[in-house]
Amino acid sequence: SSSPGPLAGATLTWDPVRGGCLLFGGHDPNDQASAETWLWDGATWTQLELDPTPPARGYHGAAYDARRQRLVIFGGVGQDGGVVGDTWELGPEGWPQAQPAGSPPPRAIHAMVYDGAGERVLLTGGRDHDPTGARFSVVRRGTWTYDGQRWTEVVDAGVLTADAGMAIAFDRARQAVVVQGGTGLLGKGAFASAFDGERWYTTVQVQHPTAEALHRAVYDAEADQVVVLAPSSEGALGAYRVRDFMDAALWIDAARGGLPQRTEFAAAFDEARKQIVVYGGLTQRGGRLERVGGTWLLGEDSAEAREEQEAERL
Repeated sequence: SSSPGPLAGATLTWDPVRGGCLLFGGHDPNDQASAETWLWDGATWTQLELDPTPPARGYHGAAYDARRQRLVIFGGVGQDGGVVGDTWELGPEGWPQAQPAGSPPPRAIHAMVYDGAGERVLLTGGRDHDPTGARFSVVRRGTWTYDGQRWTEVVDAGVLTADAGMAIAFDRARQAVVVQGGTGLLGKGAFASAFDGERWYTTVQVQHPTAEALHRAVYDAEADQVVVLAPSSEGALGAYRVRDFMDAALWIDAARGGLPQRTEFAAAFDEARKQIVVYGGLTQRGGRLERVGGTWLLGEDSAEAREEQEAERL
């Protein structure tokens, strides 16, 4: 196959050593989990033949540890439908399973990112099944960090409005981890929060994107801004850039047509080609939800669209 195929719940992460975006896992239209690792080089997909490799899963967390130059994954929903709690790291030699001291409880649909300020992987939220089999009914609160040796729970980190399905990114310009949206006891939220290394605090309740969960955020290194990718009111997948994230609630839709709205997709910022890459997801076709494939790019033309939209606002 020349591409990963239809998938939802996969992860896509920029790997500066390989010079491309790494896609791992996900569930296909038959709800079969994938254990494949693919590399996107800006033009083509190449499946990496690695041994060992993590067991098949989707709806896991993934983050590239820039300090140690390794892709870290945790948790997810396995082939049998159960929620797992293992840690794996992709280095030059393959996917060895990590044996960290301590570990978060098993979870899926959690948020995970590399905290560049603390030089550690950060994980928060997620859900697990309860003993009776009720799916995603057990809330996994708490925030954990991983330094390559151990997982450590952050004490008194505060509580986020949402507990699962949040979009997360590290804002390099402001040196803070930010999350947006997600689902919780009050339903889907539009709140944005930031982590200052010790605690979470709510920054703003944004007007756009509308309350959403199981969407994505990336850091656009070219524009020095966090971009939240979420369905728009026009039926497309919008790219919402926030200006002065800590102080204002002005989001600018920088996407112009083309990409139908979806959730559960994978996304990353390709730093070599200065493009946002989106793969797969869950979308509506013929009145029903369907897991799809397909690679979509949002690049320099988005800057032109942003300038035009800003001019129209003046």
